Amino acid sequence: MKRNLLILILCGVPQMACGASPLLNHRSPTRNQALTGPSDDPAEVCPLRFERAGMCARLEWVKIPSEEETGSFLLRFTRIENGAAIPSDAPSGLKVAVKLWMPDMGHGSSPVKVVRPLNASGLPEAGVYRAEDVHFVMPGAWEIRIQFKSEDGTPLDQAVLPYRAG
Repeated sequence: MKRNLLILILCGVPQMACGASPLLNHRSPTRNQALTGPSDDPAEVCPLRFERAGMCARLEWVKIPSEEETGSFLLRFTRIENGAAIPSDAPSGLKVAVKLWMPDMGHGSSPVKVVRPLNASGLPEAGVYRAEDVHFVMPGAWEIRIQFKSEDGTPLDQAVLPYRAG
């Protein structure tokens, strides 16, 4: 525990000493500090990397969760082709799942529902998934684990996004 805290301090202090953090989503209320990946800069091609699936994703908060209300966010998945990010659905036969996990406490939160938003034609929007019922049961350090799961529920690929609630 002390070792992990020391590593966090040593890795985080140099980044915070140079002005606005490239890691914090500054649109979030001060109660929550949402990390959206390595950079909020649009030039960052792949903030959440899924190595096995060969895909990337970006998390965009729709509603930041509070103590009183659940939140929601969009996941935008892409494949990189010829240097361009092409919207792409989950690999065939896999579903997108989101798990909220508090590593220091060894527990998660209530289940997160993942749905496909529909476009004006009533079809799923390419590469877009919406996570609903996002609730962090207590303040502290959390992980938002975005997973590709098989039909039997086995996680096959995962990207982890740190999140500070409270």
